[in-house]
Amino acid sequence: MRDHHRFLIAQHLTHRDFLEEQIAVFDHQIAQLIDTQSACEPGCGPTHSCCEPYLDLGANYLEKRQQDRLLQRLCHRATQLGYHLALTPIPQPIT
Repeated sequence: MRDHHRFLIAQHLTHRDFLEEQIAVFDHQIAQLIDTQSACEPGCGPTHSCCEPYLDLGANYLEKRQQDRLLQRLCHRATQLGYHLALTPIPQPIT
């Protein structure tokens, strides 16, 4: 190992340490924001939006929300690949 290799490794390790410190700062800030958002503000009733717990919308929330655009994009892509598609919706079970 030569001197320039040692120099580069030292620089990478220093940069990694810096990034780990920054991540810790971000983690702390995020935790504080979550704590302040989860607490009701004074004067708000329990039905106010500031008092509602965090609700995970799910991994495919945006796909469900923009289903028409997604289908159009997928059909366009299939056409570019040389396929012709005829899509029919699957009947949803009645609950």
